[in-house]
This record gives sequence, structure tokens and C-alpha cells, in this order.
Amino acid sequence: TDDKTTGEVTDTVNYFPAVPAGGYVGPDGQLIEYRNPESQSKEPTWLLGVGYRPVTDILTYAKYARGYRQGSVNIGGTTGFDTHDPETVDSYEIGAKTSFFGKFPGTFNVAAFYNDLQDQQIQFGYFKSSGTGTTAIVNAGGSTVWGMEADGSVYLTESVLLSASYTYLDTEVDEVIFPTELQLISPQPVSTTTASGEPLPYSPKNKYAVTASYLLPVDPTWGDMRASVTYAWIDEMQAVAEAASIY
Repeated sequence: TDDKTTGEVTDTVNYFPAVPAGGYVGPDGQLIEYRNPESQSKEPTWLLGVGYRPVTDILTYAKYARGYRQGSVNIGGTTGFDTHDPETVDSYEIGAKTSFFGKFPGTFNVAAFYNDLQDQQIQFGYFKSSGTGTTAIVNAGGSTVWGMEADGSVYLTESVLLSASYTYLDTEVDEVIFPTELQLISPQPVSTTTASGEPLPYSPKNKYAVTASYLLPVDPTWGDMRASVTYAWIDEMQAVAEAASIY
């Protein structure tokens, strides 16, 4: 993958004097900044996998993948913090896919995975020297993500299908290298979407769903029509770093 991103920015800040309530005075000062941030990145990605069938209805597999999220520009950032580099992930997975027959035919699949993120793109909120708030995306951290997934389905009758899925997810930010340059720019404390030792944002530990569906007895020329009902559950999850909620 080869990526190039460019941006053109005219950042205008107007300063207004304090006036008595009910009055209005136009700006008495103005700050204009022109920037042309540019980012270019390239990275090879791949997927290596092996599979084995011990019997006809069971497939076991293992795979290793290298992922890459391109670097880019952030036109809202300030000079030096308006571009960011690529983020990479090494992903490992083992699992099995099975099917079974008989009176209650169906399927069952299970997988376990481990992901290692490096040069992680993390969003920081801060105030410019002009006093206006903005955000920057910086390559500031690394995280590990591991868990398991399972899903299955079974035909209770020829028309009634019951299916279920479950995911367990454990995420942890291994490190966040705080960009001290942002702290020097910002007259107020810098806030971030995540922090070292905390889970990644919007990463619930447990999630599951159960669905029951019924194949309606309609004319086959209309195709298959199903009525279904689903119950889903998602754990509580952290949205931002705990410290960011203080400000």
C-alpha cells in the first residue's frame, strides 16, 4: 500500500474585546495561519494461513496477518502536529469451523485471537496558543488485544433456526508516550482518548446475541421469507481516558 495525503488550511482566529451585557463590538484583533500539511506512507501487508481437516466436517486453521493503517494529515492540528505516521498491527488467530448433521443439523465455529498494535494513532485534545481548542492525532502508544469468538446455529425443525454468538474481548493500552511538545503549546492540560493501563475506548469485554427465526410457509416463487427475533447484550465500556473526564 502506498498513500499520500495533502491538505490546505487557512486558520483564522478573531479576538473580541469585552463589552457590557447587551452590547456588541467587532473583533479588535485577528490571527491568520496558512498551512499545507502533507503525509506519505507505504507498507507491505500480508496474510499467512494454514488449514487442516481431521474429518470432513471439521476445519481447523491458524493464521498470521500484518495490518497497516495509513498515515495522514489532521488539518485541525497545529504546525508539527498536523500529520501522523502509520499504525501497524500483528494479528494471530487459531480456530475451528464445524458442521454437524442428524436430527438437529447445524454449525459451530470458534476462534481465539491476539493482536499487537504498534505506533498507535491516538487522539489528543488540547488548546492552541491562541486559546482555541483543537485535537491532534499522534503516534503515541501501543496496545494488546486478545479474546475469543464463538457462534453456532441449529435447525430445531426444517423451519425453525436458532443461532447464537458470543465474543470475549480483553484490551489494554501498554503505553502512551505523552507528547511533551503539546503540553508546552497548550495553556491548559492535554486530554486524551486513552491512557496507559486502561482499556481501549468502546471495547466491551462481553457481547452476545441470540436469534430465533421461522421460515414462513409462502409460495416458493416468492423466495425464502423469514420472521426473526433477536436479543443482544453488550457490556458497559469506557469511552475516554478516566483523566479526560475530569476536564
